[in-house]
Amino acid sequence: MSEGVFPSLRGGRLLLTAFLALLLLLFLGRWGVVLYVDLLWFTAEGVADVFWTRALWEWGARVLVGVLTALVTWANLRVVARSFQGLQVRRRFGDLVIQEQLPASYVAWVGILVSAFVGFWFAALIPQGTGIRAMLVAHAEPWGTTDPILGRDLGFYVFVLPLIQEFVGFGLLLLVLIAAMCTAGYAATGAIGWTNGRPALSFLPTRHFGVLAGTFLVLVGLRFYLVPFGLLIEGNSGVQGIFGYADHNARIPGYRMIAFLCLATAAAVFWGARRGRLLPAGVGGIALAVAALGLGQVYPALVQRFQVQPNELDRETPYIQYALAFTRRGFALDGMVRDRLDYAPADASAWAQALDRLTRLPVWTDATLLTTFRQLEARFQYYDFHEVALDHYVSAEGVEPVAVSVREVNPLGIPDPNWQNLHLRERYITGMGAVAGHLNRQSEEGRLPMFLTAIPPEFRAGPEVPDQLRLTRPSVFIGSRPQLYSVINATEASFLGPDGAQGIAGVDYPNGIRVGSIMRTTALAWRFQDPNLLLAAEVGSESRLVIRRQAQERVTALAPFLLFPEAPYPVLEDGRVVWILEGFTASVSLPLSSAHQLPGGRRVNYLRNSVKATVDAVTGETRLYIVDPSDPLI
Repeated sequence: MSEGVFPSLRGGRLLLTAFLALLLLLFLGRWGVVLYVDLLWFTAEGVADVFWTRALWEWGARVLVGVLTALVTWANLRVVARSFQGLQVRRRFGDLVIQEQLPASYVAWVGILVSAFVGFWFAALIPQGTGIRAMLVAHAEPWGTTDPILGRDLGFYVFVLPLIQEFVGFGLLLLVLIAAMCTAGYAATGAIGWTNGRPALSFLPTRHFGVLAGTFLVLVGLRFYLVPFGLLIEGNSGVQGIFGYADHNARIPGYRMIAFLCLATAAAVFWGARRGRLLPAGVGGIALAVAALGLGQVYPALVQRFQVQPNELDRETPYIQYALAFTRRGFALDGMVRDRLDYAPADASAWAQALDRLTRLPVWTDATLLTTFRQLEARFQYYDFHEVALDHYVSAEGVEPVAVSVREVNPLGIPDPNWQNLHLRERYITGMGAVAGHLNRQSEEGRLPMFLTAIPPEFRAGPEVPDQLRLTRPSVFIGSRPQLYSVINATEASFLGPDGAQGIAGVDYPNGIRVGSIMRTTALAWRFQDPNLLLAAEVGSESRLVIRRQAQERVTALAPFLLFPEAPYPVLEDGRVVWILEGFTASVSLPLSSAHQLPGGRRVNYLRNSVKATVDAVTGETRLYIVDPSDPLI
């Protein structure tokens, strides 16, 4: 009988193991190629150290959380496994029914696998950017300014507090999950059940659940201890939700008392668990719930009703002043000063100065110019102008107001959108320079006088024409709108330099990712879910794959801790198009500062335009410039 049964069981196990291994390989393979292609891109951009730093912190945080979670889960399941000792399992072989003891190795391996799964799940649950925030905490320096209520350095609120709150939440979730698994395990062995309509627990689960409940209360106490810090960020005052009198004089003392009661109750629960008693946990839980309701809800409401509302202006004025001062600080408005303007009639020189400025004001709107450029300068349906930038350039006659718009490729306008046209052919993957015109003048036909026009861009020289508008490398590989990846095969007939010779990577077109070996090609094809990268004859070892072809996408990939909420604007410099982006440091954790909602829904109460970024439209070279070194988030 054993010869017929055990080989089939062994074969089924092997088949199941192979299937699970294949699923794991596909999942890890997909994750691996994404990581590998990112490494190739960062290396091609010359910033591989940025990739490794981010990977170390991001995946280090995930691995640390996963390992700790798995160890804690395994330690608890190992305790549950004690109740499986002596457990017998019934098995039927034909008409024969036998009972055999459940092997301890089976129980141990199930516990290890479940713990590993929980650890893997929690590691995957960590929000993107947690590792970056941990890195900022590790390198953060004190701001040198404390809040006037709790006396904490402002850096604690911005860097440390969000991370602690996040991990306390993860700890509570883990304890609930472990308690559920332990309940199922003890119920399976009969260690817990019902007797005369009441739950009955043996000594082992009583002690175990007591430890879990005490640990849960410690984390709840820590969470209540952190609530006062959160009140300074998000208050409950009737004055536009700022931190107010009732928060300061009722909620903060109340939450601190609740935190102390949580720790006291946890101590009682641990004491009861040591003796196998659940009564302290029940009594402590009820007392804690009553105290939390009274101190956290009832008492603050009474203070608001009987102390604040009868004299609200007097009670809330100091906190309104705090809110104004810290909001100004958060949005870099604290340097503004009031100044008195004494009126005096303007003299002739003042009018002459004003007239000179008025003559340089634009007479065209960007919306009108965008329509004009699309109708007259696009020329082909696969070209489009995304927006018009109004700027100033220096000519021989002085500073000239100039309208500039970049001619980019619109993939939706490609007449035959096959794979080669979308990803390979130069005319369909590169924009063609820009157009520029005089903003405060009009031609005889009533049109905008053009400085830069036609395809390829034609520079119209003149004393009033800024020489900076001359384009020698008009190709636009990196634009302001999302673009598909492109494959560059530099030859003597395509992707040329200004002198007509074969172009040079990093000068006449982006470095891109060199396709190279078949392994790298396979990884790229898997990453972009495109078999053409592997099968197309046009893709060879010398081909270069250009990804992240939107300026905003590139700077966000390189500096994920910065916000770039606005579209890039173009500047013509050194014979090429350069995109400029405004980078902001931002936080929603500055205490006593009122929050503002940005386009896209993100709320911030700290925002500084501390960084400028430039992206070369030809090569994709990206540079970041700090313009406000005093910003503590830089």
